Amino acid sequence: MLVSDKEILSRVMELIGDDIVCINSIYIAKAPKSSDYLTPHQDEVYWGLRNNLAVSVWIALTESTSANGCVEVLPGSHMKKLVHKSHDDISNVLQMRESCANEIDERKMVKLELRPGEFSIHHCRLVHMSGRNESRDWRIGLIARYAHRSALDSDYINKKLYTEINVSKETKKLPEIV
Repeated sequence: MLVSDKEILSRVMELIGDDIVCINSIYIAKAPKSSDYLTPHQDEVYWGLRNNLAVSVWIALTESTSANGCVEVLPGSHMKKLVHKSHDDISNVLQMRESCANEIDERKMVKLELRPGEFSIHHCRLVHMSGRNESRDWRIGLIARYAHRSALDSDYINKKLYTEINVSKETKKLPEIV
């Protein structure tokens, strides 16, 4: 199961601590020549957490390129919670169709091109987006969202709206980087 992958969990724990849970996971698939896109947004806006000790892990299941609408991020944007507004564009596949586009300069966005099996991790406040798939290939990714247990509000806890992550001592050890 990808959400329990040792390398992913090691990286997540390095960022937000050992006591983590998976608050959800979803697949995002963009068909070839699809008009679907995601507006610039911060995940924290709709996660309903008590604090921002949370990250998203975007795992590429197919090539993720500029042509097929890879994830784009705005470096440094995790430092401030931005104002979001909903829009009525059905091509925006975000659940609430929210966007903070008026508050950012999209020219500063950095494209994260990934090969199948590679992943990126971003903080729940990092502004990110993805464009339309203009290629002839599918772009498919799995997003796993993790939070430190201290971030869970009473709804998460009382309704058990998360998955426990059993972390072994081996998982906590990061490989040496040479």
